[in-house]
Amino acid sequence: MSNVITAAKELGPRFRFVGLLPIACLGAITLALVWSGAPGHAPDLSRLARRVDDVGAVEAMIWAAGLLIFALVVEPLQGSAVRLLSGRWGTSMVALAIAAPGRAWHRWRLDRLQQRSARIAGESLDSAAMERRQAAAALLRYYPPAARVLPTLLGNILLAAEIRGGVRYGLDTAVLWPRLYHVLPDRVAGTVNDLRNQFDLAARFCTAFITAAAVCTVILAPYGWWLSVPVLMLFLAALSYRSATAAAKAYTIGVETAFDLGRFALLRALHLPLPTDLLAEVRANQQLSVFLLDGNQALFRLRETGSGINFVYEHPVEEPSTCNLPNPPNPQAPSQGG
Repeated sequence: MSNVITAAKELGPRFRFVGLLPIACLGAITLALVWSGAPGHAPDLSRLARRVDDVGAVEAMIWAAGLLIFALVVEPLQGSAVRLLSGRWGTSMVALAIAAPGRAWHRWRLDRLQQRSARIAGESLDSAAMERRQAAAALLRYYPPAARVLPTLLGNILLAAEIRGGVRYGLDTAVLWPRLYHVLPDRVAGTVNDLRNQFDLAARFCTAFITAAAVCTVILAPYGWWLSVPVLMLFLAALSYRSATAAAKAYTIGVETAFDLGRFALLRALHLPLPTDLLAEVRANQQLSVFLLDGNQALFRLRETGSGINFVYEHPVEEPSTCNLPNPPNPQAPSQGG
């Protein structure tokens, strides 16, 4: 058992808490149902207690190792689970039909928020009106443009952050974020990581509880009031989803802050000159975003026409190190020749 625990610790805190906990919860629920006698019989809590008492060290180690292996196998699929919660279900006719009601609802909500914001903007500047204006602006910032609205609130929050994160500086957030992340100051990167872990943990618990609800429904369907268990799972899934949306809002603010504080470090890492004003920054960043999105096309145009995107690099001049140079003669010391 200690070997399994040591192996889990070596995988890092993100996997232990974000990757392993939701899978462990789903596995514990399923195992408890099976050990209690389902699906062959109605669940019996006393049978479950006896089965737990009979678990030895070897069997516990086998179950723990199996859980760890299963969590490692499904780890790459966790991103797909978040995409499902985000409402990014593809472009097929079936997916578009399923997403249509959710999109219509959120477009209606966005329109109402915009109308409310415009109405509040015309009110007097008393404290109550300012509070209403700030509340309306806070809600609007979590929505993308109407044409790109997704069918779920979580998806709209993440998409709005993807669009808004660096756009005010001319940066394509989706293209620049993987590069910006590696040059962030440790304190900023740590905060962003914590916020991302909170969001991922809540989202993965949501998918785990939805899966548990489906499993419980299949296993407990013949046993009447035991169907309250999948209802409880759905309630926990809804609660986890609300937690995920709240964590996603905090995470998007963290991403925006990372662009505010780290974009110049990215330019220095790319050996590009720092802009002198906001307009020059936006123009240069737009070119950088286009180049990083499709550099081959930009280079082809530059070679063929002699025009297009062409960067002027700034390489820092490194001062020669003096740590290995011989000590200079002391002008006040007498020469050995007297």
